[in-house]
Amino acid sequence: QGPLEVAQVFLSDIPTDPRDFRFHNKLRLCFKDFMKSYRTNRCRDALRKNKHLIAMDQHEYQKELEKNYLRLVDALHPIIDRKIPELYRPV
Repeated sequence: QGPLEVAQVFLSDIPTDPRDFRFHNKLRLCFKDFMKSYRTNRCRDALRKNKHLIAMDQHEYQKELEKNYLRLVDALHPIIDRKIPELYRPV
């Protein structure tokens, strides 16, 4: 849930009304920016830091966090990489 569910609900279908293209694309670009920072530093660094700080009884939870992080990245890519063709026509 969380960011993935928001992306699936609002970005899974390209709007049929051209007036909605701008909002759809703006949200898509926000997710793209979120994933860029998500992939490079913040979340990955937090996972690494957490791995060194946790107690022995939390290793399974750490594995789940890492697995879910990779699932989120994989699931969001097809959604945010799809563009509205009408926005990219030559003028």
